[in-house]
Amino acid sequence: MKSYELFSAISDLAGQARCCSSLSYTYSKLDDLDEAGRWAERALELSQQIGDQLMEGISHLALGRLYMLQGEHESAQHSFDLAIGLAQKAGNLRSLAIRLQVAGQSNISVGRYAEALPLLEESLEIFSQIGDGNAQAENLRNLATINLTTGQLSTATTQAEAGLRLARSYNNQQREGQLLTTLGEVYAARGDHSRARSLWQQAAAILHPVSPNEEAIALQLLSTIGAVDK
Repeated sequence: MKSYELFSAISDLAGQARCCSSLSYTYSKLDDLDEAGRWAERALELSQQIGDQLMEGISHLALGRLYMLQGEHESAQHSFDLAIGLAQKAGNLRSLAIRLQVAGQSNISVGRYAEALPLLEESLEIFSQIGDGNAQAENLRNLATINLTTGQLSTATTQAEAGLRLARSYNNQQREGQLLTTLGEVYAARGDHSRARSLWQQAAAILHPVSPNEEAIALQLLSTIGAVDK
């Protein structure tokens, strides 16, 4: 807020737009979606005023995520389409892949798996083209999550294992831990509790120094499998 005030004092519209975008993200993390929406709309207004299409696309993306969380799925898809269209127009493949990924993840967050699937598959293909292995690993985890939830366990296993190999090749410990957690969930769904337990133990150990919150998820899953075994 202080930064926004200072940028406003010197009439720096670009600085204000970026602050608005950051404020929108912060309020969304505080679960104040109305306030997050107001700042995202202000960021969009400012970015269009100064002709900053990158920030305009980011603002559409932010609004899409907020609309999705509020159950306004058609409005969300419209905002995502605008964000994706701007990236296509600019010819920015990385930006396009990221925006497809965010739209897919947003759909996953509210259980819209059929809508998420083509977005994530297209994003994965583009990340593969530009050689971004870390992003590929993230999308493979997203796809594995969808297939786990819809009961396609063989496909989910293949995707999680492929993502895990990529995460390890890039020495991305947080992503490795996340994929071990997801792979454990797949094995648990297959009824292989011993394998699931081993994977979650590995995940917790890897995540401990890099992501306490995600370590807690792995530990919670471990306690659940223990309760089932008893």
